Amino acid sequence: MNSPLHIAVARTLLSRAVGLLSRRSLAGNEGLLIVPCPSIHTWFMRFSIDVVFLDRAGLVTRVAESVGPWRFVYGKGGYSCLELRAGAARQLGFRVGQQYAALAGPLKVDHMLFEPAQAAGG
Repeated sequence: MNSPLHIAVARTLLSRAVGLLSRRSLAGNEGLLIVPCPSIHTWFMRFSIDVVFLDRAGLVTRVAESVGPWRFVYGKGGYSCLELRAGAARQLGFRVGQQYAALAGPLKVDHMLFEPAQAAGG
């Protein structure tokens, strides 16, 4: 994937609670960043996702790949999480220990374009 990710940011109680529940799928260049969010569930989801947990500084603390429906995932040390289409985290090169300052929280935006190739360190 060479195009930037189109990331929706869920910052409110309602947007965090709904998350991706209303979606049937995610495109390869779409994601949902949930802030704050140290854990997620995929109850009532219709598709599998990858989940990238980040601390407040934007450091990746965990990458959970292909999380299917009806699962619970805890991101120890995570402050936020980025939900992606299953397989996208690996394809985009997300790894534990990478730093993404653009994803450091708390964020004040509802949508952003993001280039995963711009990781600092890791």
